Amino acid sequence: MHKENLNTPEASNNPAGEAPQTNRPEERKKRSRYVRRYPSRRAKSQPAVSLEEKASEPAVGAGNEAGDQDKTIKKATPSEGMPDTISGLKIHPSGEGIRELKFPGLDAAQTRKNLVQYVREQRDYSGSKNVVLRLDGELNSSVVAGLLTEAMGSKHVHLVYFIQSDRHSMERSRAVLAARCLRCYLEIRDIRQPVDKALAERGEVSETRRMKFIARERMANLYDFAETKEARVAGSLNKTEWLLGQGVLYGDLAYDFNLLGDLYRSQVLELAKALNVPKDILEKAKQTHLSDILPEQKPADLDWEEADYYLYQIVDLRLALSYVHTLGAEGEKLSWIYRRLRDTAAKRQLPPVAAAVATYVPRSWQAKVK
Repeated sequence: MHKENLNTPEASNNPAGEAPQTNRPEERKKRSRYVRRYPSRRAKSQPAVSLEEKASEPAVGAGNEAGDQDKTIKKATPSEGMPDTISGLKIHPSGEGIRELKFPGLDAAQTRKNLVQYVREQRDYSGSKNVVLRLDGELNSSVVAGLLTEAMGSKHVHLVYFIQSDRHSMERSRAVLAARCLRCYLEIRDIRQPVDKALAERGEVSETRRMKFIARERMANLYDFAETKEARVAGSLNKTEWLLGQGVLYGDLAYDFNLLGDLYRSQVLELAKALNVPKDILEKAKQTHLSDILPEQKPADLDWEEADYYLYQIVDLRLALSYVHTLGAEGEKLSWIYRRLRDTAAKRQLPPVAAAVATYVPRSWQAKVK
């Protein structure tokens, strides 16, 4: 079949004997469809914005025209002490579309509806009609208890409060208040004696080691109680605490499902208001500081809300730390959050499984014939 040559001088507007522009390799490269249709992808291979870069330089906005996005963005190597990579996370070094630090609001009514539906789906999937939850009188467990009761009914929700020291009488009273408001059964178990007896046989024990032992003792008791009720165990750790490494492996991080694992603490507080959590519990949550949960060295004025903002930029938007710094984040606080994410990464992963080291020798399979 004869094919017409469209690159002849007669088929173009160029002078005779001169090849058209589209035949020039350098011109074709500039006019590539990939670059023309997806100009923003060119910036992904560039290094992140440096901390020394002047704050007066504008960030790349989502509303810019395609021609503006195609312009080369000035980059430099990040300053020492502000890493741009986090293990397990893919980041967008250029910060495309971000002009300022942002944090999403929460549609509490829709979130409540979705989580209630999730509980019912878990019930239908597992076939278990009962659920067990550790109620400690704090914000997280009170919110989860309200969601479980709404989804399954109070008679199918079994709450447990553990007495682990002599200094938590106020927590116990708040737990009793929450259980009464929900009309759920609350079992109170004292684990002080078995904990003290077990640790006394092991010599001097640090406070950190003691708290981890208590957390695992609580969970062992909780799962044993769930066996008697043919129930599943619900978790109540929110996303902020999970990312900052607050939970204890095989302790607070042991559960069959978790309702708050995708909600930051600020969002859990909004959900608690929609669930009409008792006022005493809400007031206690507002007065709880980050240093009360994580006493390790950290910036003195870093609060829960600010930690949520920084974590959202790093984990959800996956921005480079140096770029988040140029958007107004304080370097000391950002560095502390990065170190927490890095040092507690093992808690957020499944236990590693070694690859098979044996060499498999092929052999024939001979079926038995009667």
